[in-house]
Amino acid sequence: MLLAYAGVMTLSVFTGTLFIRERIAIPAPVVATVKLVSADGEVLAATAVEADSVPVEFRVTVDPEILDTHKHLALWAFVRSSVGAWGTLELAQVNGNTAEVVLTRIPE
Repeated sequence: MLLAYAGVMTLSVFTGTLFIRERIAIPAPVVATVKLVSADGEVLAATAVEADSVPVEFRVTVDPEILDTHKHLALWAFVRSSVGAWGTLELAQVNGNTAEVVLTRIPE
């Protein structure tokens, strides 16, 4: 998705949803951090979202000029709550502007 601002600049938007495999009640609040990264791990854009539960929907906005130099994109994600933490153990590849990412429990 592209957003245009007063004809001056257009921004690219990546949206998606973070899931966990476990069937567990996660009390609010849940804090999710999502980073859009290049193939070599350079962080191109990031966001943090507070939610009431999982799954968590997210939106990351990035300057498309940055994307022109990075053809292979991936997501890094982390969800933290009072009952634990879940994250991407490996970068999740991005195809298009939307993604569904399944997170794994991170041991304490």
